[in-house]
Amino acid sequence: MMVWSRPPPEQDLRHLCFRLKAGKMKRNKSRTDLKVCVVANPQKVKIKRIAEDICTFLRNRGTEILDLDKINRAEMVIVIGGDGMLLYTARFLRRAIPVLLISAGSFSFLSRLTPAEFRKNFNEILNGKYRIENRFMLSAYTGKQKFTALNEFVIERRTHRAVVLKVRINDRNFATYLCDGLILSTPTGSTAYSLAAGGPVVNPQLCAFILNPVSPHTLVNRAFVLSENDKVEIIPKNDCFLTVDGQEKIPVPAGNSVVVKKASSSFRLIQIGDSEFYKLVNRKLGSVSFRRQ
Repeated sequence: MMVWSRPPPEQDLRHLCFRLKAGKMKRNKSRTDLKVCVVANPQKVKIKRIAEDICTFLRNRGTEILDLDKINRAEMVIVIGGDGMLLYTARFLRRAIPVLLISAGSFSFLSRLTPAEFRKNFNEILNGKYRIENRFMLSAYTGKQKFTALNEFVIERRTHRAVVLKVRINDRNFATYLCDGLILSTPTGSTAYSLAAGGPVVNPQLCAFILNPVSPHTLVNRAFVLSENDKVEIIPKNDCFLTVDGQEKIPVPAGNSVVVKKASSSFRLIQIGDSEFYKLVNRKLGSVSFRRQ
């Protein structure tokens, strides 16, 4: 198992800040031959302890645990923590591997599965008795660089001054914003930064994305829900940053365009038990109940 607490330099998986000794794997009659990569934050004592317990539990059942630099050889990735750790893990997946999030006390909108529930449901998980949600993702291109986001891309100012952002959709001029930034959010990310900026909540089963200006200098501010087939080009008139899932910042010089469109692959999120979206929204975000007069 590999675990980390901050992004490795240049996304090089050899520069990890912590390594947990894998140890010898026990062989027994119930050997599963399942290849799993377990990801957690070692600087959080509680989460590190849970990760060690989960690894022991898996080894005792004959599961092979891969190091993080072999994550793309795994048949399943288990993330222990909250949504932030899941977003971080998503950056390193080069193919659509099913990912299971075990919630460990952190705020999580994407999973309610506890370590105890994972152990209880392990045989069902092993036999494929779970649902996979294929989450829509976005790709961004700037210069010769390509990035993928599960939550959102944000084009944001580098200084305290507002930025001017020209937006083109499907090669046609759409709008020019004087604003603090621009959010391009997936349905998964619609309950994150975009929501705080006044954007709509979008069911994650939809294939669409949101264009949402941050603090625009106008009396009318509206977010737009775009089709999965739309292509958005942002041309900043000031130096900006492109932020990927709140994890990575890439400088974008004035005049350099950023093109955002649907990613070629989706994120495969394992769900176990009841995860009805609207119940989750009500519970996590505290929706207001209206009574008929």
